[in-house]
Amino acid sequence: MVNVTSGGTNLTFTGNVFGGSEPTGGGRPPYAIAFGTEVDARNVTVTGNSFNWLTRSPVYFGAAASEISISANSFDNWNLDEEERWSAVRINGDASQVSIMGNIFGANPVSAPPIRVIGALSHSSIVGNTFPGNTDVLYAGSQGGGNYIPTP
Repeated sequence: MVNVTSGGTNLTFTGNVFGGSEPTGGGRPPYAIAFGTEVDARNVTVTGNSFNWLTRSPVYFGAAASEISISANSFDNWNLDEEERWSAVRINGDASQVSIMGNIFGANPVSAPPIRVIGALSHSSIVGNTFPGNTDVLYAGSQGGGNYIPTP
């Protein structure tokens, strides 16, 4: 779908339908929006999109991310690989100044949170998201100061 391999600053993704084929179809990509491991994403907005029929994480940051806003999106039929490491939003590094608000996350086929930060999360807000299941909304390697993440 969209692979960012350099730059990664001041980007907006809005009003798109991202995904692969229907249940009996093929051509299911692993990610809808993917930032490579060499990209430190900064000042990125992902809002008002629909993500469907993806084998891994719809929104994937391969390294650190900061000043990220992900809001008013719908995620359905993702993590079709059925591995715990994949989430609807995955950041493979430290994350700061991240806002993930008002999204609708369909069921993860494994019992794992829809948001996964491998490194430290700081100065971020994760509120108002809906998702089924009995997991927390977030897995983070560690949480620094300044976060607002209400618990159910």
